[in-house]
Amino acid sequence: IKKAGFKNYTIFARKDGMLFACWEHDNVEEGFKIMNSSEVRPKWEEYMDQFFVKEDKSIMGPEYEELREVWHLD
Repeated sequence: IKKAGFKNYTIFARKDGMLFACWEHDNVEEGFKIMNSSEVRPKWEEYMDQFFVKEDKSIMGPEYEELREVWHLD
């Protein structure tokens, strides 16, 4: 994850089991390209798949939804 340029990566869990991930990246598209080519990613996604709620069960890993920022404080 660090080699792919992700910083401040955190995964939060709600009581109902829903996960929410937050990270920082200067070029997220490039970061995902690097992560997709990693031999570690399939192992991580296989382990984490138990936590992912997906409409399309045929995909490995989470379904991503980009959220709109509505407030920020530095």
